[in-house]
Amino acid sequence: MFDRLFMPALTFTLLIAGFAAFSAEVVQGHPTQTSVAQLERVVVSAPREQLPSPVARAEAELPATIVVR
Repeated sequence: MFDRLFMPALTFTLLIAGFAAFSAEVVQGHPTQTSVAQLERVVVSAPREQLPSPVARAEAELPATIVVR
């Protein structure tokens, strides 16, 4: 019984509070001018480190499957 009354009342309250907050923001909100700043272009250059990459070996054994009963 408590859930049947509480959840709709809570939903209605949250709906009204959200609408009030939205309408207050619309009424008080003044359009602000945004300033656009154009920054200098930056170019970063550095030598690339050659990391050793793993190489597949053809003579590697295939993985074995072990079945346990």
